[in-house]
Amino acid sequence: LCVAELEGRPTGRSVEIELMLPTSEISDDLEERLAVTMRRYCDERSYTNTCHRRSTQRSGVRALRVGLPVTLLGLAITAIAFHAGDSDDPQTAVVDIIGWVLAWLGLWYPFDKLIFYASDYVRQNRALETLREARITVIPRAIDDAAAAASDGSGTSAPS
Repeated sequence: LCVAELEGRPTGRSVEIELMLPTSEISDDLEERLAVTMRRYCDERSYTNTCHRRSTQRSGVRALRVGLPVTLLGLAITAIAFHAGDSDDPQTAVVDIIGWVLAWLGLWYPFDKLIFYASDYVRQNRALETLREARITVIPRAIDDAAAAASDGSGTSAPS
């Protein structure tokens, strides 16, 4: 949820995370251990995203193997329709349009995959970098609040 929030609304400012835990769960070095864990998680996920981005870009390049011949076929159909038929003939116009559509389709998917699919991973890595540098603070929660929340059944403490 944190990554999605940062990805959806990047602020450019540093992030602070506050965790409320029962006093019995808090140790002296907990904040530092949580910070190290957060950095490791962000580094690992960022590495995975980088691998996925590269894979997606390679897939886009491979898609050009099919896309370029389709584009060339479409352009050839358009050239033949242009030179062979009357420009006012509806049949020639339809063949010309089909040629342009094939030319567009042949390039659209590979370039879409190369440029736009990979940008999701870049955006997520920016959010992970912000989260990686987050300041984590652990706040003690009184046991009475936790017991009241558990007995209330709603997960929130009941007003006194």
